[in-house]
Amino acid sequence: MAASVTDVQAGRRITTEAGDALESIIGSVQGAASEMQRIARDVRTLADGAGRIVASAQSIAQSAHDSASGSQGMAASTARVTEAILQVSATSEETSASAEEVSASTEELSAQSEELAATATAMRQLAESLERSMARFRLA
Repeated sequence: MAASVTDVQAGRRITTEAGDALESIIGSVQGAASEMQRIARDVRTLADGAGRIVASAQSIAQSAHDSASGSQGMAASTARVTEAILQVSATSEETSASAEEVSASTEELSAQSEELAATATAMRQLAESLERSMARFRLA
């Protein structure tokens, strides 16, 4: 009987340690999720800035095109500017897509953090229940 009590106590300690470790992991995951959310906001800000750059570049390209109407050489230059603008626009779209992916990953991490928290709570409750049950078998 004493061996069983010792085993139960060891099991309780292990369960408590596992619960503490899970809480530590959850804290780390939540910290990472917060950092990813901050990164996602920064990426969105960069994408917005790139969009403004594209709009400005398009305006410049239009002005360059208007100025180049009398010269074939200027027209070729405008084509290069337009091509550069399209490249910036494509990059902006890629950045925006990346921001959406980061945001989705952040949401997924947040859900996993909540799940880990629930598991840790359940394990702690199980340890407490085990301790109460064990108390009935203590030898005087």
